[in-house]
Amino acid sequence: MNQNINKLCKDPLFQLNLAIWLAQPQIEKYFYVYPIFYRSGVSIHSIPPLLALPPDIRLAISEKLDCQEGAKPD
Repeated sequence: MNQNINKLCKDPLFQLNLAIWLAQPQIEKYFYVYPIFYRSGVSIHSIPPLLALPPDIRLAISEKLDCQEGAKPD
């Protein structure tokens, strides 16, 4: 996959995901993204809880679609 780095850096979802990674503690041996925000004292207070379809909707579509119990932001 050949991504245009300029296009990728302008993507709001990429920017949010990168900011989350920069604010998380990471084991130094396995850095892929240096956690500069975390090292500067910035941390994430919370990430929204698991998002799920209401049970009645999940039941109604369960025969047509395979859907997971829920999902969380990265």
